[in-house]
Amino acid sequence: MKKLVVKTSLLLSGLIPAVAFADEGFDPLDPGSTPPPLPENTPTNFKGLIDVIVTIAQWMFGILMALSIVFILYAAFLYIISQGNEERIKTAKTILIYAVVGLVVAVLAGGINMVIQDFIGNM
Repeated sequence: MKKLVVKTSLLLSGLIPAVAFADEGFDPLDPGSTPPPLPENTPTNFKGLIDVIVTIAQWMFGILMALSIVFILYAAFLYIISQGNEERIKTAKTILIYAVVGLVVAVLAGGINMVIQDFIGNM
């Protein structure tokens, strides 16, 4: 197994220069070459960067809220089918605690929008 890992890593490390020199369009050492253009929707100022952060926070809020609710329901299901088994009850309680922590993180991610806007607005 160790020989396979060593041979694979040597093979993959031999491919790194091919990937690194794949783009021939821009050479930072050549003053005549121009860098590639930025993608269409990149932030070009500070407000654009804040908008990207707010969008990420809103997505995190939605995803974490949904996952937390799913895991709370899963912990309740485990608790119901535990049938008095202490090991299963302990597992259900642990999952419930982590789901509540996820719910708190989701609420904080949703509220970071207002915190960032208030902080930037006061500058």
